[in-house]
Parts: sequence; structure tokens; C-alpha cells
Amino acid sequence: MHNVDYKRLVEGLPVIQTIFSSKEETIEYCRRFQEIGKFWTLYNVAQFSYFLEKMKDSYTKVDEYSRILIDIDRLIMMASIVELLNSKEDFVRFDEWIEQEGKDEELRSKGVNIWHEYNRIHGSAEKFRTFFKEFLTKEEKTKLMKSVQFYLKEENEFFPLFCFKGAECNVNHSYCTFDSNKERCPAYISTKRINRGIKECTDFLYTMRSKFVHEAKLFLLPKPLPKGVGGSSWLFDYFEYKFTTRKRFYKGTIRLGLFSKLFTELVQKYLKALMDKYIEARSE
Repeated sequence: MHNVDYKRLVEGLPVIQTIFSSKEETIEYCRRFQEIGKFWTLYNVAQFSYFLEKMKDSYTKVDEYSRILIDIDRLIMMASIVELLNSKEDFVRFDEWIEQEGKDEELRSKGVNIWHEYNRIHGSAEKFRTFFKEFLTKEEKTKLMKSVQFYLKEENEFFPLFCFKGAECNVNHSYCTFDSNKERCPAYISTKRINRGIKECTDFLYTMRSKFVHEAKLFLLPKPLPKGVGGSSWLFDYFEYKFTTRKRFYKGTIRLGLFSKLFTELVQKYLKALMDKYIEARSE
């Protein structure tokens, strides 16, 4: 599209305006994406964002099982936006990538594992993890980790799955140190713990996404619900999950608390930063 009238274009595609604060900003990003030949990438992201906003309207009007489907849709759509915008290069299939001139010889001469290098650049899971690692603040990472909770039958309570340290957290039923004094929270004050916890958390969430997409596995509310547990939290039976950093398994009921809402808000908060990164990578 040469000599584009961006003002007219934006008016003709109002969905794009939903992700920017003004028409001037919308026009500016339309121009920047067009300069790198990726205008329709911007349009597709805007469509996803628009539908995510529309999902909010129906969320409170449906039952808990329907909310699970909405939340899974949210997770997949937000993950897709992150994977797309958090990539340094356009996606290329492995067989096409390896056939690029000199790629095989170049990497082998450097002693690089070719499959690992491909996944580093084009792997969707890696781009998903990188977003949480690079963009989120320490407080946001902690909130996200503690929103994924496991059911402890002995206590008849839910506790954070990726940052819970028993008595060390000074947790007494619904009480959590982070909520009352984050500077005393073991996860929040430890860079090592927060990095390990957010990696486990994002690996787990990506596993959920992959099982739904590739294995048609839908997570349902457990029956019966744990005593005294209900409301709008997302609960499901997770058959078995292997932690990547602790060499252990967890099997049981998990609650995703406010994860869907948190994740959506975080992606929307950093959406322009993601777009700037996407544009910069393709402008070099």
C-alpha cells in the first residue's frame, strides 16, 4: 500500500483503534507497521484484542463450565499475540530454516545444537516464556505465580503452587505474606526463587495451552468440588504435571484464581512495548 491515506484507513477499520489511546497514535502505528510490510499483522492483533474485550461482557452471564471455555480461549489468544509479537524473525518451518544457505554448516562449525537453536528463534514456547521473563516486574511475576494454586486436602485450602514454602510463608489458611507485607514474602525478596517460580509457572501454563490445542484435552471442574470451594475461580483436575526444575510431580486439583484476568491485563499493558519490539526487530 503506497501513498496510503492512513486516516481514511483507520476510519475504515475501526477495530484497530481499540488498542490505542488516540486516533493519532493509531495512525502512527499503522504507518510504522506498513513501513516494515506488516500492516495486516497489526490488524490481526487488533482483532484478537477486540474479541478479548467482548469476552468480558459475557463472562459474568454464564455458568462456571462456560467460563472455563472463555478462559481457555483467552489463554490461547493472548499466548498467540505474545508468540507473534515477541519473535525476532518471521516463522519458518524447521526444514525450510535448515535449508537456508550455509545454515547447517555454519551452526555445526560452531558446535551449536541445531534443533535447540531453531527453537530459540522460532519455538513458540520460548517466546511465551520470554515475555514473562523480560516484561513483567517483580511484583507482577509474584502475583501471577500466587494466582495458580493447589488444593491441600489436609487443610481444605488452596495455596500457591509455584511459590508456597509452607511455614516459611507464614500462611494460615487464606493468609499470605505477600498480601500483607510483600517485603517479607520469600518469593518476592529472592531473585532466584522468583526466576525459578515464574519459569515453572509459564511452563505449566504453556503445557495447558498445548494439551488443549494439540491433544484436545479440556480441563473440567472437579466433581464434587472441595468443601466450601466455589464461585468464579477456575478449578480443574490436572492429572499429572512434572515440574521442570524440581524433578517432582503434582497430581490433584488446581485453581487458576485470577490468572486469566491478570494475563489479559498484562498483555494489554505491554502490548505497545511488544509491538515496538516487533517493529524494531524487522527494521534492522
